[in-house]
Amino acid sequence: KWNLNDVSTHYKLNILENTATAFVFVIVVVNVFITAFGVQRPASEASSPS
Repeated sequence: KWNLNDVSTHYKLNILENTATAFVFVIVVVNVFITAFGVQRPASEASSPS
């Protein structure tokens, strides 16, 4: 557990916060690209019975 009132831990907590923010940002960007350019079957292949 981190003590937010302890000034000596602020540097490490800032790094952890920035890392978590960057991680979430990367996940959001990857999800946007997956949604925009997702793999879809062609219409002719999807309609043919297998």
